[in-house]
Amino acid sequence: YIIGYAPSMSGNQELKWETSEQFNVGIDMRFLRDRLTVSFDWFDKKTKDLIVTGITTSTIVGVSASPMNAGNVDNKGVELEVRWRDQIGDFNYSISGNFSSLRNRVTYLHPTLKDGLAGVGVRNYGTVTRFEIGYPAWHLYGYEFAGIEPSTGEALFNHYNEDGTLGQPTTDPLDSDKRHLGSGIPTYNYGLTINMGWKGIDFLVFAAGAGGNQILNALNNIDYTSNRLLYLTEDRWTPTHTNGTMPAAGAANYAKFLTSSGVVMDARYLKIKPIQLGYNFPQHLLKKILI
Repeated sequence: YIIGYAPSMSGNQELKWETSEQFNVGIDMRFLRDRLTVSFDWFDKKTKDLIVTGITTSTIVGVSASPMNAGNVDNKGVELEVRWRDQIGDFNYSISGNFSSLRNRVTYLHPTLKDGLAGVGVRNYGTVTRFEIGYPAWHLYGYEFAGIEPSTGEALFNHYNEDGTLGQPTTDPLDSDKRHLGSGIPTYNYGLTINMGWKGIDFLVFAAGAGGNQILNALNNIDYTSNRLLYLTEDRWTPTHTNGTMPAAGAANYAKFLTSSGVVMDARYLKIKPIQLGYNFPQHLLKKILI
């Protein structure tokens, strides 16, 4: 036996830290004896030299490539907050709302990665996210679901010709047919807070929401034990229900359906978090019972 050592990864003397640069312009205003306050901010944040690992280039032979600075991301948006507060006798209240927008885009990729970076996969069916110039970071990427073949129950997908024009739907799409399906990054967030008080009674409501983003449902599987979500089965194709909107059970191309827009959903929401009603007992009563 001859025992020796060999490098498992190449070096990269040009590797450097990621950097972020942010520019903000804001204004705070108060009106009507501070009863009305308005705050506005515009921001532009650029993240440069994102570090990417697991890259193999044509210049590397026998070993994996070292991490490299491979991409830039730009985040732009506005933030707005408005609050009104007042008191009428023993009754006081305040209402405040906030809104923010965000535009996230990949602005640069290393020339060796011009086709983009594949991201997260759904089991062994294929990747469903992608890092690509001109799109949000790790946007959803897959086949475009085009309905059901009435005679077989197989899923149909959009097919694109070599010149990029839309062709006839197919049950066996190519990798080149994959397209942008949305982004998991919300394009806007908002919130609302209501505070009220009257003598010893106080009341609070807080709501928050987001929208402009999508989510790909990756909870399903082609085997029976995991595929239990009703929305995939309540209107599926059967021999007696040929106008169903979901593929037939056991469809040959079901795995491709699970990486398509057929399982992409609108992720916007509005959530009311706390609703709180309270009462503060008068101090002179509490002192009598030593509280």
